[in-house]
Amino acid sequence: MKRINEAEAAEILKSKDNILILTHRSPDGDTLGCAFALRRVLSGMGKTVMVDCSDDIPKKYSYMWGESEENYNPQKSMD
Repeated sequence: MKRINEAEAAEILKSKDNILILTHRSPDGDTLGCAFALRRVLSGMGKTVMVDCSDDIPKKYSYMWGESEENYNPQKSMD
């Protein structure tokens, strides 16, 4: 895997319409805060963005995404 810098990462994200953000297992507030903040920024740019974690997200962090959060749909194509 090739390492990329911030400018390259930004260009890749700008060029995509559908983005899936993955978190690590047993997500904590830092991980979820970053994931949902990035989702908010990218959504504001007109991107379709979903956040997914292999573990259930603890209920105590539900305020970060609200009641209307869509669950990850593996059938939906992501870039």
